[in-house]
Amino acid sequence: MAGVVPGGAPMFTHAVVLNGQVIGHWRRVPQPKAVTIEAATSSYAVTRRSRLTTISDSVRDTRSEVCWTVVTPGDGYAFVTNFGDGTLSSYQVAADGSITLLDAVAAVTSPGELSVRDHGLSEDGRFLYAIDIHSQMVHGWRVGADGGLTEIGAFPGLPPTVAGLAAS
Repeated sequence: MAGVVPGGAPMFTHAVVLNGQVIGHWRRVPQPKAVTIEAATSSYAVTRRSRLTTISDSVRDTRSEVCWTVVTPGDGYAFVTNFGDGTLSSYQVAADGSITLLDAVAAVTSPGELSVRDHGLSEDGRFLYAIDIHSQMVHGWRVGADGGLTEIGAFPGLPPTVAGLAAS
C-alpha cells in the first residue's frame, strides 16, 4: 500500500502552489510499518474558481521527508527541506509553473540525521536560512543566479525545542 501526504506548508507564488509530499510504502504484516519514506514536490495552478489543477505531479528528489518549501522572488527556484536526512533540495520553477529537480542535495546540515526543518529566504531572495534541530544551529547559504547554494556559515545557540524561522 502506498500513501502520499502533504509534507509541509504549501508555498503560493502568483497563481501557482508548490507543495512538498512525504511518500511512504507500508507493509501490513505483522503490523503497519513504513519501509521507505521518500520526498517529492508538486506544483498546481490556481484556477479562476480557486480550484487546483496539477502542473507537475510528485517530482521526487530521492531524499527523505520534505518538511517546507520556499520560492525565490521572481519564481525561478524553489528549495525544500528534507527533514529525514538533513538535506535541502532545489527545483527550477518554469514560467508555466512546472518544476524540475535541479539538485537533490543542494545543501547539507546534519547528514543522515532528523534535522533540517524550517527555512526562509531573505526578502531579496539572495540568502537562504534553515534551522537544524539536531545541531541546534541556523545554517545560511548564498543563492546563486543559477539556483546553486554556497554556504555562508552555521550559527549555534538554538534551544532543542526550536521551531519556526522568519527571514528578512
